[in-house]
Amino acid sequence: CDRLIRKGLVRRRKSPTDRREVRLALTERGRDLVDHTTNQRRIELSRLLETMPVEEQRHLVQALAYINAAAGEVPDQDWASGWQ
Repeated sequence: CDRLIRKGLVRRRKSPTDRREVRLALTERGRDLVDHTTNQRRIELSRLLETMPVEEQRHLVQALAYINAAAGEVPDQDWASGWQ
């Protein structure tokens, strides 16, 4: 976390109710980096999928959804609903 803080990507705050707790949050620069990386990943995946037959695309998308679920990936819409 110290390296991310030095790079200005996250900020650290003390909890107002529990001094043992430290809260981390993305800075605007950190959020921009995450958004940019996510967009680039989507562009690259789209390019790869375009080279595959449609039926194979469906199988791959289904497999990736299973992997995301098994890994506990947080859906995009959940990030906007209170994750900070």
